[in-house]
Amino acid sequence: MVEVVVRNSLDAQMRNWAASRQNSDWLRTAPLDGRGRADIMKAKDRAARGGRQVTHGHVVAELNLGFWRYLVSRRYYASLWVPNLRHAFPRTDAPADQHRRRIESDLEQLLYLRNRAAHHEPIHRRDLMADLERAIALLACIDPGSGAVVSATGAPVRRGIESYGNNLQGLRLGNWRSPQTGSITALRSGPESRR
Repeated sequence: MVEVVVRNSLDAQMRNWAASRQNSDWLRTAPLDGRGRADIMKAKDRAARGGRQVTHGHVVAELNLGFWRYLVSRRYYASLWVPNLRHAFPRTDAPADQHRRRIESDLEQLLYLRNRAAHHEPIHRRDLMADLERAIALLACIDPGSGAVVSATGAPVRRGIESYGNNLQGLRLGNWRSPQTGSITALRSGPESRR
């Protein structure tokens, strides 16, 4: 959910940026470096798979979280952050550069966590509660309602983290053994819970 909300908020501000310059599509006219342009070209190629008609929305959906994190980097502070992108995260009183650094840092940490989890790499040594709070705070900077939804729906995750602390080695996706009762509360057990 974080990735989608961040993406949509940044895209809306980039559309505003393009409209203020009488440009039809920021994907073609934004002052991006070679890396940013290459990411957009790859996204366009992915959007066109299967002979599909390529639309702005399809391309934006194909841009990964790494692209959006890169878009809020210091490199684009004067050209994109100050005039428009800071408005994608309006719920703050922090000065623009401090706010940008915090957003970039939060996105960097969440990108790292997401990539590790997606590649089935260990995340049990991370402060997962801090990661959850970081995601909620980032969403709340965009829209307090989104932050509240994740905060409310994150309650089972929060309970799991509180139960296991950062020692999640025994926790497997789809398998959860309660440390208090020893009962399995998911569909099937993993190797640690078989006796």
